Parts: sequence; structure tokens; C-alpha cells
Amino acid sequence: MQVKLSLTCDLAQVPFKISEILDERTNITKEHLGTFKAKVVKNLGAGQEPTLAMIDEIDNLRKVLYLLDANLLESSQVLSGYIQNRLPAPVMPDSTPTQTYDNQHQQLEQLSEALNSLGGRDDTSSQG
Repeated sequence: MQVKLSLTCDLAQVPFKISEILDERTNITKEHLGTFKAKVVKNLGAGQEPTLAMIDEIDNLRKVLYLLDANLLESSQVLSGYIQNRLPAPVMPDSTPTQTYDNQHQQLEQLSEALNSLGGRDDTSSQG
């Protein structure tokens, strides 16, 4: 059973910690690849009949590759978050709530005038 652990570190240490995690996982994968090559690939290439042990080695390598893939995905996500956090915050244009309200009010008045002109009437003609 796989268990997910969380790790806390300073933001500046994120790339280093990811490097450590990926280094460990790739070393484990290299070891399993070496064993797989020796027990399966070379033996089959030399004409040896497939065995249940070879099938077990294939399954073991698949599990190791799955864990490598999971670590790569998680590392990619963490590093994306790191990059997002390190980017400068977007600069918002200076506007006060009053300016925004005034702008919206002006747009509503323009829209109202346009609707009235489409109807061929103005506010005074509809009151009579």
C-alpha cells in the first residue's frame, strides 16, 4: 500500500527538495532496470524460455515505473506552483471604487439612451 507524505520547507528550498526526491526515485528505477535487463531482456535475447520469474520482474518494473511517474507528476505540479509563487504579482490599473461606479453609471446611461432611440421614443414621450 502506498502512502502519501507531505513535506514542509522554505519556498527557496523547493527546487533542492524536488531534486533530492527525483534523484532518489531515479536511482531506484535505474537499479530495477538493471535487474530487469539482466533477468528478462538478456535471457530472452539469449533464447531462454520465458518463466514466471520473468513475468514477476516485468510486473515489478511496471510498479517502479508507476512510482516514478507519480513522483514526476507531483514534482511537476510543485515546481509549477513554485514558479507561480515566484512570479511578480500582476499590476492592477489604478481605479477607485468611485471611478468604477461612475464609469458603470455612464455606461448604463449610454445603454439606456441607445435602447430608447431603438424604440423611437424618449422618456418624455412615454409619460404622455
